[in-house]
Amino acid sequence: MRFRVTRKSVGANEVWATECYLELGVHHVHEGVYYLEEHGRVTPIEAGGAILMFPGLKFRLFTEDEGCRGVGIYSHHIGASIQATHCVVVKPDRQLARLGKEILDAMASPGPMYRDLVRAAANHFVAAAYVKAAPQLEPPVRDGAFWVEHAVALIDATIEENVPLRTLFADIPFCYEHLLRHFKKARGMTPQQYRSHVRIERAVERLESSGDSITAIAMELGYSSSQHFATDFRKHRGASPGEWRASAASGLASASASGAAYGA
Repeated sequence: MRFRVTRKSVGANEVWATECYLELGVHHVHEGVYYLEEHGRVTPIEAGGAILMFPGLKFRLFTEDEGCRGVGIYSHHIGASIQATHCVVVKPDRQLARLGKEILDAMASPGPMYRDLVRAAANHFVAAAYVKAAPQLEPPVRDGAFWVEHAVALIDATIEENVPLRTLFADIPFCYEHLLRHFKKARGMTPQQYRSHVRIERAVERLESSGDSITAIAMELGYSSSQHFATDFRKHRGASPGEWRASAASGLASASASGAAYGA
């Protein structure tokens, strides 16, 4: 998942307000206290905690005397299926505090792997925060369809990592096999097939629009090797990544590729 990740340093007695929020935002407070005012209620976001903000909401964030410091993570994509009526504040949590510090540490040490380290840390943080926020989100009755969309969001948030699906879905209150049945019924494919499909779609975008090496694209999309990436790509698109890039460059990419079978 592509995120914008920024350091957040908010001075004392500062206010930020929106009448209609336009994306998914996650703020992690590393030091100090941030305050949320929404629906006439004020809730503190304390150090080690986080706030999830969803499209269409009206709210206000402010600090008092001490201000706060942390990170902000933003995306137009993840959480699109959630019809939230309020922001979600996650209480101070040891895992979130550790993951938030990893983001800050990565951002403080720019180098050859700077972008990858920040992105990986942000992916981990959003997935963890989303799982912890799930009990506070609509719909009140969380049936199989809700948890399928939750699983989709978790896959999307960690698409650039090679997290085992059983580990990724550990907090979903179904056994893995039961979730697989719901997922295949709703999506027409297994979670692994969905993850492969999303990775290949993003690989196609990268191959056609960037000059990044095939190995770099494979690593950024969570493949264990460029050979694994090439095998998966050929299964979906009927050509190797190099062949696809060459065809796209010459304007001959096959329009029939969208009908290719999903990989297992």
